[in-house]
Amino acid sequence: MTNEQRAKYLANNYAPEERMHLETAILEALDQVERKAKYPETDVTGAMRHLAFRAAAEGLMGLKNWGPMNSAHEAYAVMLEEVDELWDHVKTKQKLRDLEAMEKEAVQIAAMALRFANECCNETVGRK
Repeated sequence: MTNEQRAKYLANNYAPEERMHLETAILEALDQVERKAKYPETDVTGAMRHLAFRAAAEGLMGLKNWGPMNSAHEAYAVMLEEVDELWDHVKTKQKLRDLEAMEKEAVQIAAMALRFANECCNETVGRK
């Protein structure tokens, strides 16, 4: 599946007036993720932007696959599960750590934090 097809698929459940804008944002995020550019350690802005795009794409895919969070408790529990998965990597001896898997878990935590802020910090879901 191409990035264009993924973007259309992910944006499909939204209202037509939102769909084009969302498809563009998703496509941009997917293109950033696909590049997998490794930024030099001195390019903090580029590296952070790359990670933010990955987190946004991950969050949008989670929303598409699993639907919106039903409550702040649910969202917190999912985020805590991701934190526990990262903690498993952190507890591993430093020289044996899988750094790519550790980064992936950190991005998933960021994605869940974005989803929490977007989906749960409102009167409808936030007070359940």
